[in-house]
Amino acid sequence: MLLSAKLQEKIFKEVFELGEIAKYNPRDRQIYEDSLKAKRDWQNSLDTSFEKGIKKGIKKGIKKGIKEGIEKGIEKGKLEGKLEMAKNMLNLRIDINLIMQATSLSKNEIENLLN
Repeated sequence: MLLSAKLQEKIFKEVFELGEIAKYNPRDRQIYEDSLKAKRDWQNSLDTSFEKGIKKGIKKGIKKGIKEGIEKGIEKGKLEGKLEMAKNMLNLRIDINLIMQATSLSKNEIENLLN
């Protein structure tokens, strides 16, 4: 199986870097290893923080969405109740002005029930 030129380049670069590191004296190698460990620790901290932030954002978004959905549902239910009451009042031949006062619906909303 042939490796792509890009993959070969990456592999040779890593091998070359390992060869360079192998030339380090013990003190320089320890400094390199410590800095590599610190870099990996920072990267892991960032990754973990990012994942926690995403989860927290999703959780807050879901709670907010549920709250907004409930509020919209309540408002829709109130409107449907007012429209149903207005319809019943129209069937009883109650004056539209009185229906407007009782339901706080507009004349237009009440007249649309007649259609």
